[in-house]
Amino acid sequence: MSLGTGELHVLKTTGMVDTGGAVTEKLAVTFTAAPKQVDTASVAGGFIFGIAMWTAAAGETVTIIQSGHVICTSGDAVTVGAEVAIDAAGKIVDAVSTDLVVGLALTATAATDEDVLVDLYHAGYVKA
Repeated sequence: MSLGTGELHVLKTTGMVDTGGAVTEKLAVTFTAAPKQVDTASVAGGFIFGIAMWTAAAGETVTIIQSGHVICTSGDAVTVGAEVAIDAAGKIVDAVSTDLVVGLALTATAATDEDVLVDLYHAGYVKA
């Protein structure tokens, strides 16, 4: 997905953090049991720390985006304007009532593994 010129993209990054396991770009990450380490988020509808900006092997460092407009990978069809959550693979899906909402879909997707632009909330997680 390419973003048009003249669009405003405000991002809040955490800087570099170490990976506890391999992480993939554009997927959600969460903390591991080890201090200051992240891994791919694996709890559907759960808390996330942010979105990994590139693929990194276990033990490498990666930049995490915590808020703003960020391109993520869809886990299913996503509805533009819908509140979104994550699935068990760390991908973006339309939120349901039991999910923690992590953002708002700014673009739509028709299927899984497509790019979706999300306005990622920071510390604004709420039940759908």
